[in-house]
Formats: sequence, structure tokens, C-alpha cells
Amino acid sequence: FKNNFQMSMSSRDNSSDISSEDAAEFDRKNLARKKFGLPPITIDEFLKLQAEVSQQREAVQESLRKQQLAKQMEEEKKKKGSNIFTKMFEKATKDECESNWDCERPLVCCDLIVKKMCCNSGMKVNNFGPGDLAEVRVTDGYPQEPVYDDRGRTPY
Repeated sequence: FKNNFQMSMSSRDNSSDISSEDAAEFDRKNLARKKFGLPPITIDEFLKLQAEVSQQREAVQESLRKQQLAKQMEEEKKKKGSNIFTKMFEKATKDECESNWDCERPLVCCDLIVKKMCCNSGMKVNNFGPGDLAEVRVTDGYPQEPVYDDRGRTPY
């Protein structure tokens, strides 16, 4: 293990394409790997990792810029459309619920096409996935005698 570490240290000395800051970071990374019993990485692996990290950092910064831009555009939109009619229609079309769990009992979430709101009538929002639910018999595991209705027929 010591030979591998010394070999990675000597390979660092041989390469001239690495800056002093990167060399210090390379040494710190290998010392940390040594503490955890991991083999040291080579300079090529280190440079590859640094390139991946910089790409990820740029992607995160770009997404943050996009979020800030979207937030600024939303604020400008609110400032521009602050007349009484815009406010009135914005409140009138804002959804109050997404599912029945958002409403207090006995109200349910009703889809009024333009708006979803808590109500006790109307077209109710389905909390289930696509399709109908299947009926499943629940038993306690013991054999069950056939069940007959009042005409003597079994429903199953």
C-alpha cells in the first residue's frame, strides 16, 4: 500500500500539466483515501474527477440562474398585471385542492373544469389511478361456506 502511495506521489512530480493548487488538492485527496484504507488515485483519475466536478458545478450554477430568471420574470409579471380585473380572475381560477385529502371532511375536491375547489357536490376528483378498481374478496384464510342471496344463488 505504501508503494502505491509513493508511486502516485512520484507520478505527480513527473507531470508538469497540474497546477500547484491542484497538486495540493491531489495530495489531500490521497491522504484522505489513505486514512480510510483506500488505494491512492492517479493524476489522470484526479483530473478526470476534477473535470466531472466542474461540469456538475456549472450545471448547478446554470439551473440556479434559470430559477432566478424565472423568479424575476414572475415578479415583473405580477407588477405589470396588478389591476383589479387581473387580481379578481387570478383568485377565481386558482385551484384550492388537488385531491380529496386537501379538503376538510365532509367536503371533497370537485373539478369544475376551470377550477378545483372543495365542495359537497359536483364532479368529484378521482383519487385513484387510471381505470376502475377491481373487487377482491378478503378472507381470513379458513374455508368459507358458499354465500347465498335471498333467491338461493351464489354471487361468485
